[in-house]
Amino acid sequence: MDTLNYVAIDFETATKERHSICSVGIVTVINGIIMEKYFSLIQPPRNEYSNMCISIHGVTPDKTIAAPTFPEIYPEIQRRLKNKTIVAHNAKSVEFHCLNNAMQLYNIQEDLNITWVDTMDIDRRSLKIICEEFQIPLTHHDPLSDALACAEIYLRHNNTKDESAPRQNSHTKKEQKPIDPKYDNENNPFQGKRVVLTGEFISWSRRDDLHELMKTLGARVSSSVSGATNILIKGMFPGDTKLNKMKENIANGKDAIILNENEIIEMLSQCGIEYNIVDLSDESSMKSTSEYAVYNKKVTIDSRFDNEDNPFIKKRIALSGHFISWSDRERLRDLLELLGAIVSEHVSSATNILIAGLQAGDKKIEKMNENISKGKNAIILNENGIIEMLALCGFEYEKVDLPIANKSSLEETITLKQWSQTFQERYAKRLSEEENTQ
Repeated sequence: MDTLNYVAIDFETATKERHSICSVGIVTVINGIIMEKYFSLIQPPRNEYSNMCISIHGVTPDKTIAAPTFPEIYPEIQRRLKNKTIVAHNAKSVEFHCLNNAMQLYNIQEDLNITWVDTMDIDRRSLKIICEEFQIPLTHHDPLSDALACAEIYLRHNNTKDESAPRQNSHTKKEQKPIDPKYDNENNPFQGKRVVLTGEFISWSRRDDLHELMKTLGARVSSSVSGATNILIKGMFPGDTKLNKMKENIANGKDAIILNENEIIEMLSQCGIEYNIVDLSDESSMKSTSEYAVYNKKVTIDSRFDNEDNPFIKKRIALSGHFISWSDRERLRDLLELLGAIVSEHVSSATNILIAGLQAGDKKIEKMNENISKGKNAIILNENGIIEMLALCGFEYEKVDLPIANKSSLEETITLKQWSQTFQERYAKRLSEEENTQ
């Protein structure tokens, strides 16, 4: 495969239907250099939008009322994609289906002879997190910005394997964030150290915040432990692979140490950064401290949803498995964060809601059931349960047909039993009001 000549693409949709394309960004790379950037709004079928999609990308019906339809814009797309290698982040779940479904809807019968490359096979993390780590400019869910970022990621990946490959610009080479001058002194124990994080932290409910703090202090933060790693910061539910590798480094006499959250807090105080020591003696004692971290974290919530009917405000939510209504799980995460939730990939003793999709992780469900059995403020919802809760905020989704025979899916009756009585009453009241107005 030619890794220096390819096209990066990103679609945004007006609804959850993949054929409802409302904008496209296309970036053409030739000999490792970005040669062309293309963007267009597209009028989706009937120019209809869902509130959820509008809240994610900001494209509204008034912006596309005069835009070309997909058949009208197709020649521009076709001439850039035909017989090319096409790169996209989560291509197998999103862009591939957007293009194919739109062509089927409008009866466009043509074999574009595309070779698809999904950059999630390179890095499974979200596009936003990857770009933050590698300092790639990104306006997330702007299709041209997403396509440019994807083009950079693929170029960087191939340049890593082949140092002679030409580089597009200064962003292709990984840059170390400059240390804040006020921490550039001998009292800073993190300066120049190679640091890795694992697990969840009470003081930093979003691990990215600790990641950025370490970089500000001049540390080189990585996602995996290598033979050169100096510090492994261990939170709750740490990864065994990282721990075992770091223990091996220590046993081999390398400059390596494993520190827990309180030990890091003590080291941060040497830099004049103060955090309260947390109680790590027993997981059950973490409840109050962890809830403090969650409920005192600055949460950005859209003013439209800042009301008592919104059950997600400041709730700590974990996702597990795959979802029929959100084939791209990042869209569900973005929606929940828009509604004021704090979303994590892991279940901790402070997690309030586990949204369990198909093939949900047994360990997450087991941990959440343990929280429930201890009387904590914790529930497990399947996809239909979360659809009911989203209806309280004005987001309408059709109930899905869940394969109950699948051991990793949860029956709706179980979901509703675990659902807070308050939410049930509000949902019933909403349905009653809608029936009375009809």
